[in-house]
Amino acid sequence: MKTINFDQSNATLLIQVFQNSPSFMAFVEGSHFIFKFGNQKFFELIGHNEIIGKRVEEALPELEEQGLLDILHTVSQTKTPYKGLEVPVYFNGALGRLERFLDFTYQPILSDHGNVVGILIEGTDVTEKVLSRVALEKAKALVENERSNFRSLFKDTPHLVCILRGPEHQFEFVNEAHIRLLGFDATGMKVREAQPESVEVHGLLDDVYNTGVTTHHYEIPVTLGDRIRYFNLTYSARRDDDGRINGVMVLASEVTTHVEMRKELEASKQTLALEQHKLDAIFHVSPAAMALWVGEDMVFEKLNSEYQKIFPGRDLQGRPFLEALPELGQFGELVKNVLRTGEPFVGVEFPVPIRRTEFGPIEERYFDFTYIQIKDAHGNPYGVYDHAIDVTDRVTARKDLEAAKSEAVRANELKSAFLANMSHEIRTPLGAIMGFADLLRDPDLPYEERVNYLEVLQRNGNQLTVIINDILDLSKVEAGQMALEFLPLKPETVAHDVISLLRVNASEKGLKLGFERDPSTPAEIHSDPTRVQQILINLVSNSIKFTHSGSVSIRTFGQTENGRTVAAFEVIDTGIGIQPDQHERIFEVFVQADSSVTRKFGGTGLGLSLSRRLARVLGGDVVVKESQMGKGSTFLVTIADQPEKKKAVIPVVAPLSSTESGGESDKPLTGIKVLVVDDTPDNQRLIKHFLRRAGANSDVVDNGLVAQAKALEGDYDIILMDIQMPEMDGYTATQQLREKGYKKPIIALTAHAMAEVRRKCLSVGYTDHLTKPINSADLVSMVHHYVRA
Repeated sequence: MKTINFDQSNATLLIQVFQNSPSFMAFVEGSHFIFKFGNQKFFELIGHNEIIGKRVEEALPELEEQGLLDILHTVSQTKTPYKGLEVPVYFNGALGRLERFLDFTYQPILSDHGNVVGILIEGTDVTEKVLSRVALEKAKALVENERSNFRSLFKDTPHLVCILRGPEHQFEFVNEAHIRLLGFDATGMKVREAQPESVEVHGLLDDVYNTGVTTHHYEIPVTLGDRIRYFNLTYSARRDDDGRINGVMVLASEVTTHVEMRKELEASKQTLALEQHKLDAIFHVSPAAMALWVGEDMVFEKLNSEYQKIFPGRDLQGRPFLEALPELGQFGELVKNVLRTGEPFVGVEFPVPIRRTEFGPIEERYFDFTYIQIKDAHGNPYGVYDHAIDVTDRVTARKDLEAAKSEAVRANELKSAFLANMSHEIRTPLGAIMGFADLLRDPDLPYEERVNYLEVLQRNGNQLTVIINDILDLSKVEAGQMALEFLPLKPETVAHDVISLLRVNASEKGLKLGFERDPSTPAEIHSDPTRVQQILINLVSNSIKFTHSGSVSIRTFGQTENGRTVAAFEVIDTGIGIQPDQHERIFEVFVQADSSVTRKFGGTGLGLSLSRRLARVLGGDVVVKESQMGKGSTFLVTIADQPEKKKAVIPVVAPLSSTESGGESDKPLTGIKVLVVDDTPDNQRLIKHFLRRAGANSDVVDNGLVAQAKALEGDYDIILMDIQMPEMDGYTATQQLREKGYKKPIIALTAHAMAEVRRKCLSVGYTDHLTKPINSADLVSMVHHYVRA
């Protein structure tokens, strides 16, 4: 009960509260129940707002029909509130009949004297909640009904059905077929208890329980009692509401009869005509496609499911062969000949044009099949029996194998040709090195010739280094072990650097080496500058090699691919050109355009293959954009911007300048004491000579163990230490020196040029890294930098 003083301020406040209420609200006044107020929720509920000033039976006559007006009278007379829950109510709105479920209250409003002055109607539309609950209850009932149906199906099916629980496979449910098979009800028992002799399936059940993978097994021999029987089995993992495996469901069909009959058939193929009566027994359970055509029109009298699977969308039963399958017209005469002569026809891996549906596309399949004449009881020709097995997979696999063998032979031939060429390419500079080294032994050799011979040695040594580096780079790319360093890279700068490096080569052939920058060229991308320059050097060097006159130029521009900025380089030449059928072949490993090119121009045939692989690991590619024989070629290089792979720039020691050496460019290392650690006598002598010529004093040891003692005892300004040595390697020696507090610079000397080796050197305590073969200028510059800088 509540009493409300209806002065003007209260009325205004109540109206604001009513309007903002999440419930529908209305107020009827007096004994005639005249609507004085309704909020927007109430108007939405009844479907209109034309009620103010009207009596309830006038504004909403449908409430009287539903007995709700009687309840208003009762509340008014008894002064007792009424509360209805999930009451079905309908309203005749502007758009028709609106049916709702409501939770509502009729609250009498009393004056100060206790008289009912009106009734407050307040409530909530719970239609969605009620309908959802009803739908849920129906769904539960439906699920329970389906569960009951499935239980009945499993119980009565002739197939064996059982449900196992837990890792020990305890029988939770078995059907009548399973009970008949074992001779007892195994419910509650573990598989290994109920069927201890059936060891064939124990491991299969364990696998399904542990992996959750559904498995199908066909014609599995299972020991039951003292007999082996055969089954087609399906094992499927059973899961709880959280998706965890809690058991295994088993569906099994005994195929012992089928297996035994098939074995009998295989054993009696030579007397098949005499044992024709067995055909029908195995016809419908055979894994082979079988059909029987009768009469001259070869009408389909019977066919099994496997045969129908070949033509799933076609009606064959009772139709003549050539009418039902007109695309197989070529087989019509074969069938008729077998029917007339009784001579069987055997097709092995026969190509057959199959149309799965009446008007579907033709699909070529391969079959092993046999046509056999069938006679009636009087010995007269009756029809032709077709026994077919789809061997398309086998034929395809064999063809793939033959193609793979052919490709392997071709690859081996290419490899042999490559090795022969590589032997030539390596032996050529090696022969020059050994020959001119022998000539240098001549004590009477003039100075000018001696200098010339040394230049020959250096040039051929550089050529040999390039060949070996290309082989190693290609091997690393092929193995997926190419280490890349993504740094800021300016395409225009890289192009200029390549032109500067190769300008002399072009000038020696009288070629113009040019550069063109398109405005679309990106100012900077993130990639591996060393590898991009390596790609361009390979391509420009090739163009110079194969161009007799005219020019070679680099053009840069930019483009966008898949939302990513791409720097593009075109290498354009006026050379000999490339045949169209060689545009892709030249990028294969071990391949050049033709052997005459190799003989005429030399080269390993690795450059383009390596360049393409490097470009692809950098997110781009190398392709022949265009080429005309006798007019030239254009190669296109694309390199993707990959800022997400950006790494910190590792500072590189610059070559020593005359200013840095204090003007003593002839003896820049005077007064510096160096410890050289290398196990190769030739390297020891070479490095010691470079240092002595630059003014430094040096001591030499041949392993890391001795180097540790010398470093800690002697007063050396810097240590030059090899990585791979006997007794103790350089990594271990350097790491232990740092652990003992040794602070002076230690430079790694190694024949390994990979970035990962450099990073490992720095991680164990090396100060920097020099790659063999040692360049004297780089050696002197680095020693000077870390001792004097």
